[in-house]
Amino acid sequence: MSQQGGGSGRPPPGGPPWPPQGQWPQQPQQQPHYQQPPQGQWPQPQPPYQQQPPQGQWPQPPHQQQRPPTQPPAGGASLGTALSRAFRLRIDPSEVTDHERDKLHAAGITSPVVQAFLAWRRSVLLVAAIGILGVLAFRFYDMSKQEGDPETLKMLHTLQTVVDVAFALLLWSQIGRWTRWRKQRRVLVVGWLLYFLMPFAIWLYPLRNALDDALAQQAAGDPQAQAAAAVMGPLLGIVASFGAMIELGPRAVSLMPGLLRGAITSKLLFPGASGPGWLVLLVAPVYAMVVYVVLIVPYQVTASGYFVVAMIGLTGAQLWMARMGYKLARPERLDEALALIKRIRSTYFLLSLAGMTFAAIGLYQLFNQLELPYVGIAKILINIEVGVLLLTLVATDLVVANLARGQMLMAEPGTQQAFATFQRDVSQFADPVVSSQQPR
Repeated sequence: MSQQGGGSGRPPPGGPPWPPQGQWPQQPQQQPHYQQPPQGQWPQPQPPYQQQPPQGQWPQPPHQQQRPPTQPPAGGASLGTALSRAFRLRIDPSEVTDHERDKLHAAGITSPVVQAFLAWRRSVLLVAAIGILGVLAFRFYDMSKQEGDPETLKMLHTLQTVVDVAFALLLWSQIGRWTRWRKQRRVLVVGWLLYFLMPFAIWLYPLRNALDDALAQQAAGDPQAQAAAAVMGPLLGIVASFGAMIELGPRAVSLMPGLLRGAITSKLLFPGASGPGWLVLLVAPVYAMVVYVVLIVPYQVTASGYFVVAMIGLTGAQLWMARMGYKLARPERLDEALALIKRIRSTYFLLSLAGMTFAAIGLYQLFNQLELPYVGIAKILINIEVGVLLLTLVATDLVVANLARGQMLMAEPGTQQAFATFQRDVSQFADPVVSSQQPR
Protein backbone atom coordinates (compact mmCIF):
# COMPACT_ATOMS: atom_id res chain seq x y z
CA MET A 1 0.00 0.00 0.00
CA SER A 2 1.51 3.36 -0.94
CA GLN A 3 2.36 5.82 1.77
CA GLN A 4 2.66 9.59 1.57
CA GLY A 5 6.04 10.44 0.07
CA GLY A 6 6.16 7.46 -2.20
CA GLY A 7 6.23 3.73 -2.00
CA SER A 8 10.01 3.39 -1.36
CA GLY A 9 9.71 3.10 2.37
CA ARG A 10 11.86 6.28 2.96
CA PRO A 11 10.56 9.34 4.89
CA PRO A 12 9.54 12.33 2.81
CA PRO A 13 12.18 14.99 2.26
CA GLY A 14 12.32 17.59 5.01
CA GLY A 15 9.95 15.67 7.19
CA PRO A 16 10.58 14.08 10.55
CA PRO A 17 12.35 10.75 10.47
CA TRP A 18 10.25 7.68 10.75
CA PRO A 19 10.52 5.86 14.03
CA PRO A 20 12.30 2.58 14.06
CA GLN A 21 10.33 -0.39 12.96
CA GLY A 22 7.91 -1.61 15.60
CA GLN A 23 8.06 1.67 17.53
CA TRP A 24 5.07 3.43 16.12
CA PRO A 25 2.96 5.02 18.90
CA GLN A 26 -0.04 2.95 19.79
CA GLN A 27 -3.35 4.68 19.25
CA PRO A 28 -6.44 3.64 21.18
CA GLN A 29 -8.81 1.70 18.96
CA GLN A 30 -12.16 3.43 18.86
CA GLN A 31 -15.29 2.34 17.19
CA PRO A 32 -16.83 4.70 14.67
CA HIS A 33 -19.27 7.09 16.23
CA TYR A 34 -22.17 5.48 14.38
CA GLN A 35 -21.46 2.11 16.01
CA GLN A 36 -21.25 3.29 19.60
CA PRO A 37 -24.51 2.91 21.55
CA PRO A 38 -25.62 5.72 23.81
CA GLN A 39 -24.17 5.86 27.27
CA GLY A 40 -25.73 3.34 29.60
CA GLN A 41 -27.20 1.25 26.79
CA TRP A 42 -24.38 -1.20 26.11
CA PRO A 43 -25.86 -4.53 25.11
CA GLN A 44 -26.15 -7.15 27.78
CA PRO A 45 -23.88 -10.15 27.39
CA GLN A 46 -25.60 -13.00 25.59
CA PRO A 47 -25.39 -16.58 26.82
CA PRO A 48 -23.17 -18.89 24.81
CA TYR A 49 -24.85 -20.31 21.73
CA GLN A 50 -24.53 -23.79 23.22
CA GLN A 51 -26.80 -22.80 26.10
CA GLN A 52 -30.41 -23.91 25.43
CA PRO A 53 -33.38 -21.82 26.51
CA PRO A 54 -35.53 -23.19 29.32
CA GLN A 55 -37.78 -26.06 28.38
CA GLY A 56 -40.97 -25.05 26.56
CA GLN A 57 -39.55 -21.66 25.43
CA TRP A 58 -38.37 -22.61 21.97
CA PRO A 59 -40.03 -20.37 19.33
CA GLN A 60 -42.86 -22.19 17.61
CA PRO A 61 -43.40 -22.29 13.84
CA PRO A 62 -45.94 -19.73 12.64
CA HIS A 63 -48.65 -22.35 11.97
CA GLN A 64 -48.31 -23.67 15.54
CA GLN A 65 -48.23 -20.35 17.38
CA GLN A 66 -51.32 -19.76 19.44
CA ARG A 67 -53.23 -16.55 19.07
CA PRO A 68 -53.33 -14.19 21.99
CA PRO A 69 -56.42 -14.71 24.11
CA THR A 70 -59.40 -12.62 23.09
CA GLN A 71 -61.44 -10.91 25.73
CA PRO A 72 -64.99 -12.34 25.56
CA PRO A 73 -67.80 -9.84 25.02
CA ALA A 74 -69.23 -8.44 28.21
CA GLY A 75 -72.84 -8.99 29.18
CA GLY A 76 -75.26 -11.24 27.37
CA ALA A 77 -75.78 -11.88 23.67
CA SER A 78 -77.95 -9.18 22.10
CA LEU A 79 -80.63 -9.81 19.50
CA GLY A 80 -78.28 -8.62 16.78
CA THR A 81 -75.62 -11.06 17.97
CA ALA A 82 -78.18 -13.86 18.02
CA LEU A 83 -79.25 -13.05 14.45
CA SER A 84 -75.64 -13.04 13.29
CA ARG A 85 -74.94 -16.38 14.95
CA ALA A 86 -78.14 -18.08 13.79
CA PHE A 87 -77.24 -17.75 10.11
CA ARG A 88 -73.70 -18.95 10.65
CA LEU A 89 -72.53 -22.52 11.06
CA ARG A 90 -70.05 -22.03 13.88
CA ILE A 91 -68.88 -19.48 16.43
CA ASP A 92 -65.44 -19.26 17.98
CA PRO A 93 -65.13 -19.94 21.73
CA SER A 94 -63.91 -16.36 22.18
CA GLU A 95 -67.33 -15.11 21.00
CA VAL A 96 -69.12 -16.59 24.02
CA THR A 97 -70.18 -13.69 26.22
CA ASP A 98 -69.35 -13.35 29.90
CA HIS A 99 -72.97 -13.89 30.88
CA GLU A 100 -73.21 -17.06 28.79
CA ARG A 101 -69.92 -18.37 30.14
CA ASP A 102 -71.07 -17.82 33.72
CA LYS A 103 -74.27 -19.74 33.00
CA LEU A 104 -72.31 -22.59 31.45
CA HIS A 105 -69.85 -22.75 34.31
CA ALA A 106 -72.74 -22.88 36.76
CA ALA A 107 -74.10 -25.86 34.80
CA GLY A 108 -70.71 -27.61 35.01
CA ILE A 109 -69.78 -27.06 31.34
CA THR A 110 -66.15 -25.93 31.09
CA SER A 111 -65.04 -27.14 27.64
CA PRO A 112 -64.62 -24.11 25.31
CA VAL A 113 -65.81 -26.16 22.31
CA VAL A 114 -69.00 -27.23 24.07
CA GLN A 115 -69.57 -23.72 25.36
CA ALA A 116 -69.34 -22.27 21.85
CA PHE A 117 -71.69 -24.94 20.48
CA LEU A 118 -74.32 -24.34 23.16
CA ALA A 119 -74.09 -20.56 22.75
CA TRP A 120 -74.65 -21.00 19.02
CA ARG A 121 -77.66 -23.28 19.73
CA ARG A 122 -79.11 -20.69 22.06
CA SER A 123 -79.00 -18.05 19.33
CA VAL A 124 -80.60 -20.36 16.75
CA LEU A 125 -83.34 -21.28 19.23
CA LEU A 126 -84.03 -17.63 20.03
CA VAL A 127 -84.29 -16.59 16.37
CA ALA A 128 -86.51 -19.59 15.58
CA ALA A 129 -88.77 -18.71 18.52
CA ILE A 130 -89.10 -15.17 17.19
CA GLY A 131 -89.74 -16.46 13.68
CA ILE A 132 -92.53 -18.75 14.86
CA LEU A 133 -94.40 -15.64 15.98
CA GLY A 134 -94.54 -14.57 12.34
CA VAL A 135 -95.93 -17.99 11.41
CA LEU A 136 -98.63 -17.56 14.06
CA ALA A 137 -99.44 -14.07 12.77
CA PHE A 138 -100.17 -15.47 9.31
CA ARG A 139 -102.14 -18.31 10.88
CA PHE A 140 -104.42 -15.90 12.75
CA TYR A 141 -104.74 -13.80 9.61
CA ASP A 142 -105.99 -16.86 7.70
CA MET A 143 -108.49 -17.63 10.44
CA SER A 144 -109.86 -14.10 10.22
CA LYS A 145 -110.64 -14.67 6.54
CA GLN A 146 -112.63 -17.89 7.07
CA GLU A 147 -116.06 -16.35 6.96
CA GLY A 148 -118.27 -18.51 4.76
CA ASP A 149 -115.91 -21.53 4.76
CA PRO A 150 -117.29 -24.99 5.61
CA GLU A 151 -117.25 -25.86 9.30
CA THR A 152 -114.98 -28.84 8.66
CA LEU A 153 -112.38 -26.58 7.06
CA LYS A 154 -112.60 -24.16 9.99
CA MET A 155 -112.11 -26.99 12.44
CA LEU A 156 -108.99 -28.24 10.61
CA HIS A 157 -107.49 -24.75 10.55
CA THR A 158 -108.22 -24.34 14.25
CA LEU A 159 -106.49 -27.64 15.00
CA GLN A 160 -103.43 -26.56 13.06
CA THR A 161 -103.38 -23.23 14.90
CA VAL A 162 -103.52 -24.98 18.27
CA VAL A 163 -100.52 -27.12 17.33
CA ASP A 164 -98.55 -24.07 16.17
CA VAL A 165 -99.34 -22.13 19.34
CA ALA A 166 -98.33 -25.08 21.51
CA PHE A 167 -95.04 -25.43 19.66
CA ALA A 168 -94.35 -21.70 19.97
CA LEU A 169 -94.89 -21.91 23.73
CA LEU A 170 -92.55 -24.89 23.83
CA LEU A 171 -89.81 -22.98 22.03
CA TRP A 172 -90.06 -19.96 24.31
CA SER A 173 -90.08 -22.15 27.40
CA GLN A 174 -86.81 -23.78 26.30
CA ILE A 175 -84.82 -20.60 25.77
CA GLY A 176 -83.91 -20.34 29.45
CA ARG A 177 -82.91 -24.03 29.57
CA TRP A 178 -80.27 -23.88 26.87
CA THR A 179 -77.52 -25.22 29.13
CA ARG A 180 -79.38 -28.54 29.61
CA TRP A 181 -78.54 -29.90 26.20
CA ARG A 182 -79.23 -33.60 26.72
CA LYS A 183 -82.75 -33.05 28.01
CA GLN A 184 -83.58 -30.12 25.77
CA ARG A 185 -82.67 -31.85 22.53
CA ARG A 186 -85.14 -34.67 23.26
CA VAL A 187 -87.91 -32.23 24.07
CA LEU A 188 -87.28 -30.24 20.90
CA VAL A 189 -87.21 -33.35 18.70
CA VAL A 190 -90.61 -34.50 19.96
CA GLY A 191 -92.11 -31.02 19.68
CA TRP A 192 -90.71 -30.48 16.20
CA LEU A 193 -92.03 -33.83 14.96
CA LEU A 194 -95.56 -32.92 16.07
CA TYR A 195 -95.28 -29.44 14.57
CA PHE A 196 -93.86 -30.75 11.29
CA LEU A 197 -96.10 -33.79 10.78
CA MET A 198 -99.44 -32.40 11.97
CA PRO A 199 -100.21 -30.54 8.68
CA PHE A 200 -99.54 -33.72 6.71
CA ALA A 201 -102.02 -35.56 8.91
CA ILE A 202 -104.59 -32.77 8.60
CA TRP A 203 -104.39 -32.69 4.81
CA LEU A 204 -105.12 -36.40 4.67
CA TYR A 205 -108.73 -35.38 5.12
CA PRO A 206 -110.36 -34.98 1.65
CA LEU A 207 -111.37 -31.33 1.64
CA ARG A 208 -113.31 -31.86 -1.54
CA ASN A 209 -115.92 -33.77 0.48
CA ALA A 210 -116.39 -30.81 2.79
CA LEU A 211 -116.64 -28.42 -0.16
CA ASP A 212 -119.11 -30.74 -1.97
CA ASP A 213 -121.30 -30.91 1.13
CA ALA A 214 -121.30 -27.11 1.38
CA LEU A 215 -122.31 -26.75 -2.27
CA ALA A 216 -124.99 -29.41 -1.93
CA GLN A 217 -126.56 -27.55 0.99
CA GLN A 218 -126.59 -24.31 -1.00
CA ALA A 219 -128.08 -26.03 -4.07
CA ALA A 220 -130.79 -27.93 -2.19
CA GLY A 221 -134.10 -27.82 -4.11
CA ASP A 222 -132.60 -26.18 -7.20
CA PRO A 223 -131.89 -28.66 -10.03
CA GLN A 224 -129.76 -26.19 -11.98
CA ALA A 225 -127.66 -25.38 -8.93
CA GLN A 226 -127.23 -29.07 -8.22
CA ALA A 227 -125.99 -29.66 -11.77
CA ALA A 228 -123.55 -26.78 -11.42
CA ALA A 229 -122.33 -28.18 -8.08
CA ALA A 230 -121.64 -31.54 -9.74
CA VAL A 231 -119.50 -29.79 -12.37
CA MET A 232 -117.68 -27.70 -9.73
CA GLY A 233 -116.70 -30.73 -7.67
CA PRO A 234 -113.49 -31.60 -9.57
CA LEU A 235 -112.50 -27.94 -9.75
CA LEU A 236 -112.86 -27.65 -5.98
CA GLY A 237 -110.58 -30.65 -5.64
CA ILE A 238 -107.94 -28.84 -7.71
CA VAL A 239 -108.31 -25.77 -5.52
CA ALA A 240 -107.89 -27.92 -2.41
CA SER A 241 -104.74 -29.47 -3.90
CA PHE A 242 -103.25 -26.01 -4.41
CA GLY A 243 -104.06 -25.20 -0.81
CA ALA A 244 -102.20 -28.34 0.25
CA MET A 245 -99.23 -27.37 -1.91
CA ILE A 246 -99.04 -23.90 -0.37
CA GLU A 247 -99.30 -25.34 3.15
CA LEU A 248 -97.08 -28.42 2.83
CA GLY A 249 -94.62 -27.25 0.17
CA PRO A 250 -92.62 -24.93 2.45
CA ARG A 251 -92.23 -27.68 5.02
CA ALA A 252 -90.99 -30.17 2.44
CA VAL A 253 -88.62 -27.64 0.89
CA SER A 254 -87.16 -26.64 4.29
CA LEU A 255 -86.49 -30.24 5.29
CA MET A 256 -83.37 -30.89 3.25
CA PRO A 257 -81.60 -27.51 3.75
CA GLY A 258 -81.99 -27.98 7.49
CA LEU A 259 -80.40 -31.42 7.28
CA LEU A 260 -77.54 -30.09 5.15
CA ARG A 261 -76.85 -27.19 7.52
CA GLY A 262 -76.96 -29.55 10.48
CA ALA A 263 -74.45 -31.88 8.83
CA ILE A 264 -72.06 -29.05 7.95
CA THR A 265 -72.34 -27.56 11.44
CA SER A 266 -71.45 -30.97 12.90
CA LYS A 267 -68.48 -31.19 10.53
CA LEU A 268 -67.13 -27.90 11.86
CA LEU A 269 -67.68 -29.09 15.41
CA PHE A 270 -65.87 -32.37 14.73
CA PRO A 271 -63.58 -31.80 11.71
CA GLY A 272 -62.14 -35.30 12.05
CA ALA A 273 -65.55 -36.98 11.65
CA SER A 274 -66.57 -38.58 8.35
CA GLY A 275 -70.29 -39.08 9.06
CA PRO A 276 -71.42 -35.48 8.33
CA GLY A 277 -69.79 -35.60 4.91
CA TRP A 278 -71.54 -38.84 3.98
CA LEU A 279 -74.84 -37.35 5.13
CA VAL A 280 -74.31 -34.38 2.81
CA LEU A 281 -73.43 -36.74 -0.03
CA LEU A 282 -76.71 -38.66 0.41
CA VAL A 283 -79.11 -35.82 1.23
CA ALA A 284 -78.13 -33.26 -1.42
CA PRO A 285 -79.24 -35.29 -4.50
CA VAL A 286 -82.51 -36.18 -2.79
CA TYR A 287 -83.14 -32.50 -2.11
CA ALA A 288 -82.53 -31.73 -5.78
CA MET A 289 -85.36 -34.11 -6.72
CA VAL A 290 -87.66 -32.67 -4.03
CA VAL A 291 -87.11 -29.15 -5.37
CA TYR A 292 -87.90 -30.31 -8.88
CA VAL A 293 -91.13 -32.04 -7.82
CA VAL A 294 -92.29 -29.06 -5.76
CA LEU A 295 -91.62 -26.48 -8.48
CA ILE A 296 -92.90 -28.48 -11.43
CA VAL A 297 -96.52 -28.05 -10.27
CA PRO A 298 -96.62 -24.22 -10.33
CA TYR A 299 -94.57 -24.28 -13.51
CA GLN A 300 -97.21 -26.36 -15.29
CA VAL A 301 -99.93 -24.03 -14.03
CA THR A 302 -98.24 -20.78 -15.06
CA ALA A 303 -95.94 -21.96 -17.88
CA SER A 304 -93.51 -19.39 -16.47
CA GLY A 305 -89.86 -19.70 -17.41
CA TYR A 306 -88.94 -18.23 -14.03
CA PHE A 307 -89.70 -21.57 -12.42
CA VAL A 308 -87.36 -23.31 -14.90
CA VAL A 309 -84.51 -20.97 -13.95
CA ALA A 310 -85.38 -21.48 -10.27
CA MET A 311 -85.19 -25.25 -10.72
CA ILE A 312 -81.83 -24.97 -12.46
CA GLY A 313 -80.40 -22.76 -9.70
CA LEU A 314 -81.71 -24.75 -6.74
CA THR A 315 -81.02 -28.21 -8.16
CA GLY A 316 -77.60 -27.03 -9.33
CA ALA A 317 -76.79 -25.87 -5.80
CA GLN A 318 -77.70 -29.28 -4.38
CA LEU A 319 -75.70 -31.16 -7.01
CA TRP A 320 -72.72 -28.93 -6.26
CA MET A 321 -73.10 -29.72 -2.57
CA ALA A 322 -73.32 -33.45 -3.33
CA ARG A 323 -70.16 -33.25 -5.41
CA MET A 324 -68.30 -31.70 -2.47
CA GLY A 325 -69.77 -34.15 0.05
CA TYR A 326 -66.99 -36.65 -0.63
CA LYS A 327 -64.39 -34.06 0.37
CA LEU A 328 -66.36 -33.27 3.53
CA ALA A 329 -66.21 -36.97 4.44
CA ARG A 330 -62.45 -36.75 4.73
CA PRO A 331 -61.12 -36.25 8.31
CA GLU A 332 -59.45 -32.86 8.44
CA ARG A 333 -58.13 -30.20 10.77
CA LEU A 334 -60.37 -27.30 11.71
CA ASP A 335 -58.57 -24.80 9.48
CA GLU A 336 -58.82 -27.19 6.53
CA ALA A 337 -62.53 -27.78 7.14
CA LEU A 338 -63.19 -24.03 7.43
CA ALA A 339 -61.39 -23.32 4.16
CA LEU A 340 -63.23 -26.13 2.34
CA ILE A 341 -66.67 -25.12 3.61
CA LYS A 342 -66.02 -21.48 2.77
CA ARG A 343 -65.25 -22.49 -0.80
CA ILE A 344 -68.33 -24.72 -0.97
CA ARG A 345 -70.74 -22.17 0.51
CA SER A 346 -69.77 -19.35 -1.84
CA THR A 347 -70.90 -21.26 -4.95
CA TYR A 348 -73.82 -22.87 -3.13
CA PHE A 349 -75.07 -19.51 -1.87
CA LEU A 350 -74.95 -17.86 -5.28
CA LEU A 351 -76.84 -20.71 -6.97
CA SER A 352 -79.41 -20.89 -4.17
CA LEU A 353 -79.92 -17.13 -4.13
CA ALA A 354 -80.52 -17.07 -7.87
CA GLY A 355 -82.95 -19.98 -7.61
CA MET A 356 -84.93 -18.47 -4.74
CA THR A 357 -85.12 -15.08 -6.46
CA PHE A 358 -86.63 -16.54 -9.63
CA ALA A 359 -88.89 -18.82 -7.57
CA ALA A 360 -90.28 -15.75 -5.78
CA ILE A 361 -90.95 -14.05 -9.12
CA GLY A 362 -92.68 -17.19 -10.37
CA LEU A 363 -94.81 -17.35 -7.23
CA TYR A 364 -95.86 -13.76 -7.83
CA GLN A 365 -97.09 -14.74 -11.29
CA LEU A 366 -98.88 -17.79 -9.86
CA PHE A 367 -100.71 -15.74 -7.25
CA ASN A 368 -101.52 -13.14 -9.85
CA GLN A 369 -103.06 -15.68 -12.23
CA LEU A 370 -105.08 -17.41 -9.50
CA GLU A 371 -106.07 -14.06 -7.96
CA LEU A 372 -104.76 -15.11 -4.56
CA PRO A 373 -103.71 -12.54 -1.93
CA TYR A 374 -100.04 -11.65 -2.21
CA VAL A 375 -99.63 -12.02 1.53
CA GLY A 376 -99.43 -15.75 0.82
CA ILE A 377 -95.99 -15.25 -0.74
CA ALA A 378 -94.65 -13.77 2.48
CA LYS A 379 -96.28 -16.63 4.38
CA ILE A 380 -94.49 -19.20 2.23
CA LEU A 381 -91.09 -17.51 2.60
CA ILE A 382 -91.27 -17.14 6.38
CA ASN A 383 -92.44 -20.73 6.76
CA ILE A 384 -89.44 -21.93 4.75
CA GLU A 385 -86.96 -19.84 6.75
CA VAL A 386 -88.33 -20.87 10.14
CA GLY A 387 -88.44 -24.48 9.03
CA VAL A 388 -84.78 -24.37 7.97
CA LEU A 389 -83.70 -22.86 11.31
CA LEU A 390 -85.68 -25.40 13.32
CA LEU A 391 -84.36 -28.36 11.39
CA THR A 392 -80.81 -27.02 11.55
CA LEU A 393 -81.12 -27.10 15.34
CA VAL A 394 -82.76 -30.53 15.49
CA ALA A 395 -80.51 -32.12 12.85
CA THR A 396 -77.32 -30.84 14.49
CA ASP A 397 -78.43 -32.24 17.84
CA LEU A 398 -79.18 -35.62 16.27
CA VAL A 399 -75.87 -35.82 14.40
CA VAL A 400 -73.81 -34.77 17.43
CA ALA A 401 -75.66 -37.14 19.77
CA ASN A 402 -75.25 -40.07 17.40
CA LEU A 403 -71.58 -39.37 16.79
CA ALA A 404 -71.04 -39.44 20.56
CA ARG A 405 -73.12 -42.62 20.82
CA GLY A 406 -71.06 -44.21 18.07
CA GLN A 407 -67.84 -43.49 19.96
CA MET A 408 -69.27 -45.18 23.05
CA LEU A 409 -70.26 -48.23 21.00
CA MET A 410 -66.66 -48.58 19.83
CA ALA A 411 -65.60 -49.09 23.44
CA GLU A 412 -67.88 -52.11 23.95
CA PRO A 413 -66.27 -55.58 24.09
CA GLY A 414 -65.77 -57.18 20.71
CA THR A 415 -66.32 -54.05 18.66
CA GLN A 416 -62.64 -53.43 17.97
CA GLN A 417 -62.23 -56.88 16.47
CA ALA A 418 -65.38 -56.43 14.37
CA PHE A 419 -64.14 -53.03 13.21
CA ALA A 420 -60.77 -54.51 12.24
CA THR A 421 -62.57 -57.16 10.21
CA PHE A 422 -64.65 -54.47 8.53
CA GLN A 423 -61.54 -52.51 7.61
CA ARG A 424 -59.91 -55.61 6.18
CA ASP A 425 -62.95 -56.59 4.11
CA VAL A 426 -63.86 -53.13 2.85
CA SER A 427 -60.27 -52.50 1.74
CA GLN A 428 -60.79 -55.20 -0.90
CA PHE A 429 -63.30 -52.91 -2.64
CA ALA A 430 -61.09 -49.81 -2.59
CA ASP A 431 -60.43 -48.15 -5.92
CA PRO A 432 -56.64 -48.12 -6.37
CA VAL A 433 -56.83 -44.66 -7.92
CA VAL A 434 -58.81 -43.27 -4.99
CA SER A 435 -56.76 -45.08 -2.35
CA SER A 436 -53.54 -43.61 -3.75
CA GLN A 437 -54.96 -40.14 -4.08
CA GLN A 438 -52.46 -37.48 -3.16
CA PRO A 439 -53.41 -35.13 -0.32
CA ARG A 440 -54.65 -31.73 -1.32
